[in-house]
Amino acid sequence: MTETKLLRTLDVCMPLLFIAALGARMTGVAAHELIGAILCVLFFTHGYLHRSWYQVTFQGRFGPRRLLNVAINALLLVGALIVFVTGLTLSPELFPIIGADTGMLTRQIHSQVCYWMIILLGIHIGLHAPMLDRVLERYIPSRAKQLLYLFFSLLGIYAFIDRGLFEKLFYGFAFDFWNPSLPAFLYFLYYAAIIIFIGCITAFLDRFINRKDRMLFG
Repeated sequence: MTETKLLRTLDVCMPLLFIAALGARMTGVAAHELIGAILCVLFFTHGYLHRSWYQVTFQGRFGPRRLLNVAINALLLVGALIVFVTGLTLSPELFPIIGADTGMLTRQIHSQVCYWMIILLGIHIGLHAPMLDRVLERYIPSRAKQLLYLFFSLLGIYAFIDRGLFEKLFYGFAFDFWNPSLPAFLYFLYYAAIIIFIGCITAFLDRFINRKDRMLFG
């Protein structure tokens, strides 16, 4: 498999695995840890394949969009490291030797950073929307694609409120609950919709950021 195909595979698998990792109550602790371990490997594989980008990060001119892109990537890296390290210290199944009873604070940090990662991932996807859009055009007609974006954006707004994401991000309410009478797949669909919704907002705003970049640098 070429690096390009591998990157495309990772671009699809990583968000799906991240969403799956959010549902520890549905998947069980062992599956949650296994998904997290796989995601950790894929994350650093993704970073290695993009090593050329990191090598030129601080070269050339910095416009608003480039600053935003660098900041989001840096925050994603820091967030991922926090999640992986706290996950190891909390692990009762896959890494019991490393895992320790570190108390509620570590659990809260682990959960709350994951919720911030939802926002960061949505922004990251939105900044790469033109590339993703071109890939989708091969499989989905333009009108159907627009309707799909609209559907997930509206669902994302509802899901953001339903999941109490604002409280989880800013008020420290970092633990999630799900009504067992509802289908489990809705839980994962809601978080996927939130990421897509944030991605759509970012893609829309990115047009204005790009205009500012052109005004600054021509």
